[in-house]
Amino acid sequence: VWNRHQGEVYFARFAPHGKLLATAGQDGVRIWTWDGADSPNSGRQVARLTAHAYDVNAVGWSPDGRRLATASDD
Repeated sequence: VWNRHQGEVYFARFAPHGKLLATAGQDGVRIWTWDGADSPNSGRQVARLTAHAYDVNAVGWSPDGRRLATASDD
């Protein structure tokens, strides 16, 4: 997962249900599937968020896992 970002990764957070992982870095936010470290289904990118003009430093899921907040240098 980490090597698929273009640039550094600063933060990662699992969704409350544990089935998605959001990562934040120099190239925005990416959301990945997660079924466990040994699962072939883990690590499939399902979304890329590029709305920020600068690095994204952190992400946070809502308690129900339906929304994602981001924190950026902009």
